[in-house]
This record gives sequence, structure tokens and C-alpha cells, in this order.
Amino acid sequence: MDHTSPTYMLANLTHLHSEQLLQGLNLLRQHHELCDIILRVGDVKIHAHKVVLASVSPYFKAMFTGNLSEKENSEVEFQCIDETALQAIVEYAYTGTVFISQDTVESLLPAANLLQIKLVLKECCAFLESQLDPGNCIGISRFAETYGCRDLYLAATKYICQNFEAVCQTEEFFELTHADLDEIVSNDCLNVATEETVFYALESWIKYDVQERQKYLARLLNSVRLPLLSVK
Repeated sequence: MDHTSPTYMLANLTHLHSEQLLQGLNLLRQHHELCDIILRVGDVKIHAHKVVLASVSPYFKAMFTGNLSEKENSEVEFQCIDETALQAIVEYAYTGTVFISQDTVESLLPAANLLQIKLVLKECCAFLESQLDPGNCIGISRFAETYGCRDLYLAATKYICQNFEAVCQTEEFFELTHADLDEIVSNDCLNVATEETVFYALESWIKYDVQERQKYLARLLNSVRLPLLSVK
């Protein structure tokens, strides 16, 4: 034997081992083998393993290791999570992949937020940011604010300001509250060719429900740089 050769080897099989482990656990889940928890949404039952769920979700970890009654239960009912979203979250826990689309993101993001699954939440926000257009940016901004997605909220707000001339023609614009509208038109980053654009946008918003909104006219006009308006 050549005594200059190493007498041992540490084989780094981390990637293959991780993949094999996940595949094995997922097969066990799919065949309902060694599962110790059932997540129920309505009539739908989702079998899983507590240790897998707890490893990806601080919410589940607290549920299964804390002093909550669910710690000893073999079945937990969810009433505030969409069934399809919860199934997608469980799939993610076992596969590391999650399907996000315009049809699923509005239920998936709140579920990921509640269950504190940051990677899925981040991907949902990135997807919504990629979908921004004049007709949905206000709605996405509100959605982001509701669930505390600050980066998405800032991106949506920036989009609104940069594309204000198109945004103010959309249905979402006319559904803004006076406070939200005031915040937008007073933003220093508002991108408009002339101040008339802002003035006519405010006028259109008020006319949309003149009885209710005319009382906000004076306050909103404070955000218009009146000296820059053309005299007509």
C-alpha cells in the first residue's frame, strides 16, 4: 500500500442526500405513512409530519412544541386559510417548490404570511411586483400594505407615481380614498408632464362621486402646485 495516499475520505453528498431525504419524506406523506398530523380545511384533510412542517414554519413549530392544545392533537382545523393555499404550502415544505400564478397568489401570500414562511412570502411579493400595471398597481399597493410587505408596497407606490397619467384613467384610481389620493399627488416623485394632469385627475376623482367627495376639494388642491397651472 502506498503510505502517501490518504487513509480516509469524507464524501460530501449533501445535495444528493438532501434531495433523497425530501423525496423519501414526500413519498411517506403521499402514502400517509408515519404521518402524525392532519391539517383540515372544511372537508379537505391534508396528511403531514409535524417535524417537516415545523422545520419550515415558525408558526407550526410554536404550535407543535409550545403549550398549545394542538401539540398533542393529531388533527388541526384551519378556518382562515384557503384550502388550495394550505396544500401548496405543504407541498413546498416537502419539495422546495411552489406554484404561483395570478389565480393563486391572493390566497397563497396571506397563508405564507400567517404561517411565517418567509421564502414563499418573498416569492409571492416578487411575482406581484412583476405583474404591476396601471390597472392593478393600486390594488397591489393596498394588498401589500395589508400584509406588511414593505418592499412590494414601495415598489407599487413607485410604479403609481411613475405611471400616474395612465393610472388616473383606471377604475382603481376612482376607488381611492381621499387620504390615499392625497398621499399620491403630494408625492415628490409624482411623474407628470404638466400640473394640469394632477388638477384634472383630482377633478375626475371628485366628479366620480361629487356628493360625497366635493368636501375634500380644498384639501386636495393643497397638493397641486397652482402657480404652475396654465391660465385658460
